[in-house]
Amino acid sequence: MNIKSKNNKGLSTGREGFTLIETMVALSIITFAILGPISLATYSVRTSTLVKNNVIASFLAQDAMEYIKNWRDDNYLQGEGWLNKLEGPCANPSGCRVDTTRPWDNNSAIVNCPGTCPLLKYDGSSYNHSTGDDTIFRRKYKISEDPSGKEAKISITVSWDDKFGPHSFVWEDHIFDWHP
Repeated sequence: MNIKSKNNKGLSTGREGFTLIETMVALSIITFAILGPISLATYSVRTSTLVKNNVIASFLAQDAMEYIKNWRDDNYLQGEGWLNKLEGPCANPSGCRVDTTRPWDNNSAIVNCPGTCPLLKYDGSSYNHSTGDDTIFRRKYKISEDPSGKEAKISITVSWDDKFGPHSFVWEDHIFDWHP
């Protein structure tokens, strides 16, 4: 004969199912098991986006620096001052934008930025200021000549805003009046 004990309300005292506490513990474990990989994936997406944009920004800064150095060299070959058309308005605090797809004799290759420089455009093959779709990047440079007249500091800043906030990449270098 099988006898089950019953409490005073007529309910069985055996383990017939989960209690509320056991259910909450099980849900907590499942939640942590799911949230861990999701937060890791979110962090990975954020990090990869930031790294990608930093790489693009560094290439844009390097592109501008090489353009400015080549312009300096072309000035020498043309018999002009080594900082001809590079210094002028670009010595002010707002700086200048540089469109490296334009030839050196083009007056729109280097233009003063009154305030914020415009967004760079991407046309599928190059970043410029005239054709293509707007990107998230802005590029400006500042130049300051040393009192000796034989050295200049170039500072190129590429800045951008994305869904994770504002960012910037700064490249500084010194160029020299190397010709006799």
